[in-house]
Amino acid sequence: EIGDEIGVTDTLNRMGIYEFDRGRFEEAAKYYEENLEIFRKNDDKMGISKTLNNLGNASSNLGDDDKAMKLYEESLELRRELNDRLGIAITSNNIGILAFERGEFDKADELLEESVQVRREMGDMQGIAISAMNLGSSLYNQGKYESATVLYDESARIYDEMGDLSGFSE
Repeated sequence: EIGDEIGVTDTLNRMGIYEFDRGRFEEAAKYYEENLEIFRKNDDKMGISKTLNNLGNASSNLGDDDKAMKLYEESLELRRELNDRLGIAITSNNIGILAFERGEFDKADELLEESVQVRREMGDMQGIAISAMNLGSSLYNQGKYESATVLYDESARIYDEMGDLSGFSE
């Protein structure tokens, strides 16, 4: 039965991502909520943490920032407990972006810096570029132009080395 539920959760997650990628955030949230119920029933903390993050993304895109923040924070707590380094970097970045959008710059900077640091430790170059760009945006909006420029330059250098300019506008 557990094997069946693993298959179900994988399918539900894929369906949630499919709906999310098409901008159907309410439908995505339904799949993620169903998934979360199964993971909680089985005390699958890794599954719970990933699903909370995905549900946070859907909630944020639906404009429910308070719900998104609670979901992200619960996800981050579990990811820290599990020492899921990649998960910590992803969810710290998500919280940082949301905090930035809400004008909570100290919180944004702290979590975006954590995301950059964890990604550096992992050698995740694309992740460094993304998180550095986000941290740079937060600092720029606070008038910390020199620090922001250093991060923008680092991000641009990484994207250039990767041959990927998708992180930048034309």
